[in-house]
Amino acid sequence: MALAMTCAGARGQTSLEMKAMLGDSFPGDAFHVAANRLARELRTRATSRTDANDETRKVELNLVDSIFVERTLMLEAPFLDLLAREYDSGVRQVDFKHAFEPARVEINDWAAGETKDRIKNLLPHGSINGFTRIVLVNALYFYGSWSAPFAHEGTTDAAFHALSGEVQVPTMHAQAAFDYARHDQFAVAELPYEGGALRMTIVLPGARHVRERAQSGLQRVAGTSGHGRHADVAPACAAEVQADGRHV
Repeated sequence: MALAMTCAGARGQTSLEMKAMLGDSFPGDAFHVAANRLARELRTRATSRTDANDETRKVELNLVDSIFVERTLMLEAPFLDLLAREYDSGVRQVDFKHAFEPARVEINDWAAGETKDRIKNLLPHGSINGFTRIVLVNALYFYGSWSAPFAHEGTTDAAFHALSGEVQVPTMHAQAAFDYARHDQFAVAELPYEGGALRMTIVLPGARHVRERAQSGLQRVAGTSGHGRHADVAPACAAEVQADGRHV
């Protein structure tokens, strides 16, 4: 979204190249209208309810974008109007020239606030300087309760086959019906979140196939699906992602 917002202010060859990269073949501002519609549709996936045990079951999804620019740059009114109309956003002016370190802290504070402190150091020290003129920021905050929570007592250590070798990690276990697809090089499973509108898709490469081969064959799995009754799920997927038996 942040790059699409910037594209709205581009002209000439720069605009053509950015549109080609974004896949924007629409006339006029139609691409930005479509981006607005997509963002609004994603926001409708949020949900919240209280279950029989008086526990809150919810999905939170917050997609935010912003542009931080050097305060001496002159921006045209039509560009700012489009950002407000289609992206519900604006441009934040900062002093990159003379105070780039406070500007870096301001950007990091904004990202932390929009992601409930999950992203605390988006721009590390030294990532910008006095020659910086524009910083595009795209942040996504997601919190989801599993549609079928994993029991805490079902979490035990199990082998995880990383590219660097086998390691033992805490792994959640459950027996339930999950959508899945199987390919000769990998298997795919989907675990729904509360409400069923969003799902986690897990791709498990075969033991003898590296990640790149699994990715190259992913498109060929379309149309092959089924249901399984057993799932082993590692609770931590990547940095800044936290998971437990009930939420991720």
